[in-house]
Amino acid sequence: MRKLLKFLLILFLGVISSACINNYAVYELNELAHEHLRNGDVDGAIARLVSSVDLDPNHYETRYTLAMAYMQKDICDEALLHATVAFELIEKEPAIYKLLAEAYMCTADMIYEKKLPDGTIEKIVYDSPPLAVRKAGVYVDYLKKSNSHFDEYTRLLPSADDIHIVNDKMRENQQKIDVKVSEYGKILYGNNSDSAK
Repeated sequence: MRKLLKFLLILFLGVISSACINNYAVYELNELAHEHLRNGDVDGAIARLVSSVDLDPNHYETRYTLAMAYMQKDICDEALLHATVAFELIEKEPAIYKLLAEAYMCTADMIYEKKLPDGTIEKIVYDSPPLAVRKAGVYVDYLKKSNSHFDEYTRLLPSADDIHIVNDKMRENQQKIDVKVSEYGKILYGNNSDSAK
């Protein structure tokens, strides 16, 4: 019995020390990532943050910072993925609502735009009508989700310094939604295109 207790104690201490080492490694990687971001090296920051996620996939700060770094590189789908995980880890934080809203907005825009290496934007046109309708539906859905998260951000921080910018983005999203609904409303929503709003 004593040997079993001794074994369990050693096992417990091993697990605890491993967790502490893991937490320290995540902290160090995140600090290095922040240093890379301060120096303008977004790719270096992303590499550190991806390693940090590998060590602890449930660390809010890592996911949040990684989403922001991907947004800086216009890699919207990855930004949305990590912002969504961060949101699931810590709801009710105003900053995550704003980041998630921006990630949805960015991902929606990438449905119809492709950023070329020289920085110019190439418009994407879908020749297949069924594909065009599906893409329009996803586009509208993402912009609605963006506005919903922006709305929650403004509700939580009604006097934020950037509230006018957020409101402008919400209006811009709504205008984009209105365009797609006028284009595809009957197909997307049947005869009742009012349900799109």
